[in-house]
Amino acid sequence: MKTCNVYIISLDDELQHRMIVSETLAAVHALVRDKGEAYFPRMFFIDDAKEETLLNVINVSKYGRPDIIVSVGVSIALGLAELYKRIVPISTIFTGVYDPVAYKLVNSLEVPGGCMSGVRWEIPESYDFLREKLAPLAPAIKKIFMPYDTRLDQLNFSIKDMVTQIANQFRLLGCEVILQGVSSKKEAIDAVKEHLATVHSVAGFGLAYDTEQEVSYACGMTDRIFISNQEELGIDTGATASFRSADPSILYTSIAKMIQNYWWNRQNLGVQSVVTITSVPVKLVINRFMLPYWAIDLVYALLIASSEIVCENRWIGSPIGSVPKKK
Repeated sequence: MKTCNVYIISLDDELQHRMIVSETLAAVHALVRDKGEAYFPRMFFIDDAKEETLLNVINVSKYGRPDIIVSVGVSIALGLAELYKRIVPISTIFTGVYDPVAYKLVNSLEVPGGCMSGVRWEIPESYDFLREKLAPLAPAIKKIFMPYDTRLDQLNFSIKDMVTQIANQFRLLGCEVILQGVSSKKEAIDAVKEHLATVHSVAGFGLAYDTEQEVSYACGMTDRIFISNQEELGIDTGATASFRSADPSILYTSIAKMIQNYWWNRQNLGVQSVVTITSVPVKLVINRFMLPYWAIDLVYALLIASSEIVCENRWIGSPIGSVPKKK
């Protein structure tokens, strides 16, 4: 029997990618075994996307060289793209990438070229969502510090361009935004601590998950609002926007089909285009302890007017509407 080794590689600290890993596993297990072929998924959670780390995964002799790699998240995909300049490329399906063309992972969405294709999320409405839903909080977040990770710029993509677009949405609300590039977790936290005395909030868009955790904690200890788009952050998060696929079944079915295409067309890697999944805003979580009491009234009114807004007290679990005003 001809076996197909499918390696699923994700960063260990990116908890928001566990859903993609789960869907990928389910997709591989659901593949029809015919023509004497079988698919075997192997999961690898690694600490970084450096060349030597990825090589260690690929060269695991216990399972044999992977026939197909499913990379979860931007960092792994970019790391593999760099690695393939020095080794024989492996058919790779990327997930968790918003703009694979800008990252130079593929030539185009219709004709990817090379050995990579995958699934991308399209969230053109996300900026409007942030601007519209955070508008009632503008007086409370009138001066925002927004650090971003410059290390992504070194990997053929300008994170500054993306963060600048988000910053412009806050500026449309009348907020002042301070942008600063950082290149490590320590630098990000030090920069936040430096600005906390003069800003009302910190927006963590464009930072790694674990960096955002620590930055949000620093903001929480000083009663500043922390804004992020990562739903899994802890109780110190002030405002969190959540996005989900408009059709959750597309991720599952797309991964399964792309694995089959790569495996059945081994002599022709350019057999598939990049699958685009449209995402929609789901909710905005507000931690009331991070907000001035006058802002709570505005948030509560917004909650009543929109089912997309979820306001919850992450400390005791009570609804935000039950908060008594300070006299």
